Amino acid sequence: MLMIIEIISYLFLAYLLYFSQELGRYAVGRWAGIPGDKIKVELFIFPQRTSIFNGTGWVKSREEGFFSAYYRYDPGWNFGFIFAVSGLTGESAILILLYLMLRAAGFWAQARTAVFLSVLLAAGLLLYDIIYTWRKDVIIGDFISSYAINSRYAVIYVFSHFLIRAVMLTFL
Repeated sequence: MLMIIEIISYLFLAYLLYFSQELGRYAVGRWAGIPGDKIKVELFIFPQRTSIFNGTGWVKSREEGFFSAYYRYDPGWNFGFIFAVSGLTGESAILILLYLMLRAAGFWAQARTAVFLSVLLAAGLLLYDIIYTWRKDVIIGDFISSYAINSRYAVIYVFSHFLIRAVMLTFL
């Protein structure tokens, strides 16, 4: 029974980390000027996703045209790079808070698992983005979109995204 509870808690943790990406994307989208009725987070589907209304329908965050839909509300791309990395930033913020809370409470193994799940999630999404973009010749996902906007900042951001997790794993 204890093993089942552990498995469920790890699944919930993975859900929380993925959800925090969508929450970050939603928050930055609203901050960048997307009206509240033109952006939404769909929580109770798998995987969760943020969708933006493109004038004729809703475009999901992992679909082609998502950044075109975003462009309707920020035509000068004033916040384009920030929006592109907002999912990763949201997940990092929740992960750091969760990590600190778990460590403070003495749950070392759970803190390590949270960081490890975050690394797996980020690596999986990065690999998916690269393969999808390469095969379909379409820009999709946080990593590739941020690279298309500003390659130098994107490489630095992705490196620091993984470096933060390496530091957290090292100090556990």
